[in-house]
Amino acid sequence: MFSATGGVYLAGGIAPRIVQALRGDAYNAAFEDKPPFREAMQSIPRFVVTRPEPAIDGLAALLCAGNRFLFAGQDWRA
Repeated sequence: MFSATGGVYLAGGIAPRIVQALRGDAYNAAFEDKPPFREAMQSIPRFVVTRPEPAIDGLAALLCAGNRFLFAGQDWRA
């Protein structure tokens, strides 16, 4: 629906605790079994965020290297 071509990221809660199951064939088969979108689903990378505080890590990266990030409207000109 949203064309998540950059990937799907699972974070928080139980996801980091079941990484092995999320890497398994059963999960991948269930993720990809979305006819008629099977081919598109197979091409979408999947990730599990295992950092305990990913928001803090992201904010630190933004503060240290803000020029690496682009925000919607940031390049707007009148």
